[in-house]
Amino acid sequence: MLIDGKPVLFDAIEFDDRIATGDVLYDLAFPLMDLSVRGLAGDVNRLLNRYLNHTHRLTDLEDLAALPFFLLMRACIRAKVAAARLAHVSGEAAEDARRDAVEHFHFVERFLEPADPILVVVGGLSGTGKSTVARAIAPGLGLPPGAVVLRSDVERKLLFDVETSEHLPPEA
Repeated sequence: MLIDGKPVLFDAIEFDDRIATGDVLYDLAFPLMDLSVRGLAGDVNRLLNRYLNHTHRLTDLEDLAALPFFLLMRACIRAKVAAARLAHVSGEAAEDARRDAVEHFHFVERFLEPADPILVVVGGLSGTGKSTVARAIAPGLGLPPGAVVLRSDVERKLLFDVETSEHLPPEA
């Protein structure tokens, strides 16, 4: 299309709010998948939990039901790109592409069967290391990215619209 005599790319996406916006969780799935395929379970879990702690949105927890599908889709795309690369490379580069495609397809296979839900509750007195224990075991629970770590003190502060670094008022 020409605008003022100049070629301009035009797809009308920017005029449709339903299409122009992407799903943040789908975008987040890419680094989660990428880190997971590389065997960085702790980093994967830390990234997801930091995202959830930053957004403080209950809908994000509900949306996590779609995360395995998003991870699977991202891994399929990465595997397809690696497999397509095989037609353009040879030798060691071809072996790297083949290995990359296979690794990503194996990752996909893990998500084809639903995982059983797991709930782990860590209790104890204030300051005894409950959060430390929860963060240590979360990456290894279930499928990647592991478990979501919920802290009762943070959840209470969210209910009262208080920053996590602030003290709750006495009436809370």
